[in-house]
Amino acid sequence: MLSNHITKNHIFLNPKVENKDELFKLLSQKAKEMDLIDSSEKMIEGIREQEKSGVMELKPNIVLPHARGEFVNELFVFVAISKKGLNYKGAQKNKSNAAFFIGVPPGNKTYLQLLASLSRFVKNEDLLENIINADIKEDISHQFKKFDSLHMQEERKKHEEKKYFILLSINVDIDDETISSFFAEIGIEQTISIDGRNLDIESSFFSIIPSIGFSTKKEEYSYIYMGITSNENAANKLYGLLKSKDIDLSENKMGTLVQLELFDSYGGYGKDIF
Repeated sequence: MLSNHITKNHIFLNPKVENKDELFKLLSQKAKEMDLIDSSEKMIEGIREQEKSGVMELKPNIVLPHARGEFVNELFVFVAISKKGLNYKGAQKNKSNAAFFIGVPPGNKTYLQLLASLSRFVKNEDLLENIINADIKEDISHQFKKFDSLHMQEERKKHEEKKYFILLSINVDIDDETISSFFAEIGIEQTISIDGRNLDIESSFFSIIPSIGFSTKKEEYSYIYMGITSNENAANKLYGLLKSKDIDLSENKMGTLVQLELFDSYGGYGKDIF
């Protein structure tokens, strides 16, 4: 996917700019010349508006200036590489070695896949180092093609793996951040949380006679989490992590944890990032 978006014409190697304002101006003008946007001024304004809440960084010195709006004609990404680093005010180290400059038209959802791919790319230290130290544009574009090839191999491997459905119901108070970190550590994805009520019906012996029976209903708050994983030992590992937080599911009424082999799964949940 990245190699389709990042061609030689979208790569700017050691641009002759000193800071991010000059970079925004250069890349916006190039985008306008390529009819990717209608207005370079609106593109710059959109990026500055986004960065009021903070500079988006995929990791230190790897920034992601972006904007979305009617002025963007199609989804695009430029890559600006500076081996020595250019001044980028607002970044953690006020420097950028690689800037992924993105324009998103309204209603476009493909950028979520693009952003996910970029995030995976920069996690590969070898590929990232290769683009930062590249001497020619062709070397940079080759790294994105190499990444796409590796990603396709990973996807094929995923389809060959078994998938499992995880259902966790907890009847004690616990924050979502803790569960999210547990799920991420184990490799449980597409997580959904639901708040609900756990109904426990307690009836007397006489309830077998409708005319004189009575019962009491006790309500107890319940947190429900669901996700998908390829880890066949996910439930066992999750049980251990919960126990480390004094949540022992083997105790009565603490909760329930189920892992089932999943044969069919369609779709997923995507959240707007920008």
